Amino acid sequence: MIQFIQNNNDLKLNHQNETPLFEKINIPPDYGSRLVSRVYTDGSLYYLSQARESDSSMDMNESWNFISTVSASGINKIRKTLAKCCEIKSNVKPGGNIKGAVIWNIQCKNELHEI
Repeated sequence: MIQFIQNNNDLKLNHQNETPLFEKINIPPDYGSRLVSRVYTDGSLYYLSQARESDSSMDMNESWNFISTVSASGINKIRKTLAKCCEIKSNVKPGGNIKGAVIWNIQCKNELHEI
């Protein structure tokens, strides 16, 4: 099942119950942590940090970091692009273990699409 990351750690209060415009997951081809970002309707851009202990490979709690705000004209352009993306049919099985990929999760009408 496709879904946005459910973690709300350190999101601003108004974003904790809001669906983002999109969520982008960059999966490195060989090694390294995934890079996750998302943008909300007010233009807020967040990256998900993955904290690690210095002497251990154990994951700590991930938290969202507010980075910047996309301008209103930028959000309008993003909305137009996402509307076109909703027409794209992905040939990749959703939720697969893909190496070296960029996955976009976007809301299309009442369904979440993975591209």
